Amino acid sequence: MNIAQQPVDAGNSTKPRLAPHSPLPNALAYSIRDVRRMGGPGKTSIYALAKAGKLTLIRIGSRTLVDGDSLRALLREGTGAALRQPPKPAARAARKAAPGAAEQTAA
Repeated sequence: MNIAQQPVDAGNSTKPRLAPHSPLPNALAYSIRDVRRMGGPGKTSIYALAKAGKLTLIRIGSRTLVDGDSLRALLREGTGAALRQPPKPAARAARKAAPGAAEQTAA
């Protein structure tokens, strides 16, 4: 049986796989995927940080990029602190006023 007659396994692609590239640490802008690959915040967090004004997004056509300087500044200060918001005073007061209320409703 020659090579042309051998059955082709559909699950075994012969296309060469490209190794994932490593973005430059001092790039002007990064794709959302590159930010996630570098260990930065995830996609939803990136958009939440941009909405909160902590991260700058750049739109070029249909592509969304993250500004490199704003990302580096955010990573230096810490991403978790940028997203966490303190509880509202009314909710805090309600928890202090009735500490056993949650236990009574569960019973």
